[in-house]
Amino acid sequence: MNSSKDSQKSYPNIDDNTYSRILELSKLGDAYTEQEEFVKAIESYHQAFDLIPEPFEVYIAST
Repeated sequence: MNSSKDSQKSYPNIDDNTYSRILELSKLGDAYTEQEEFVKAIESYHQAFDLIPEPFEVYIAST
C-alpha cells in the first residue's frame, strides 16, 4: 500500500522538445524494425530511453 508520502512525490517533467525527440527516435526504431535493421532499431530505442529521467516507470514515454 502506498503511503501518503509516496503519493506526494514529485517527478521532473519531460519538456516538449525532449518528448518530441523521444517520439522521433521511437518511430525511427519502429521503421528500422520494419526494415529488419534490428541493430539500428535497438540503437534508436536506446537513444530514446536515455532521454527519459529516472525513475523511468513513472513516465508514459518509457512504455
